[in-house]
Amino acid sequence: MESRKEKPDGKNVNVFWLTLGAISLAYYLWGWHKEHVLQYWPIAIFLLCPLMHIFMHGGHGGHGGHGGHDQERR
Repeated sequence: MESRKEKPDGKNVNVFWLTLGAISLAYYLWGWHKEHVLQYWPIAIFLLCPLMHIFMHGGHGGHGGHGGHDQERR
């Protein structure tokens, strides 16, 4: 039997580098700009809510597939 090494999935590699970049950015911001981060944290959360809502709705298939509202309950 031959053992083949599968190539790493490009998506996993991209997720790794994005995660590493996000951790590096968070470390930099917390280490050098902690006062600014704490000052603007409530505003940032408020402004990011619409973006999180838009992008997180894509994960469960939207609103079309959860049974009809016109079906009878039994």
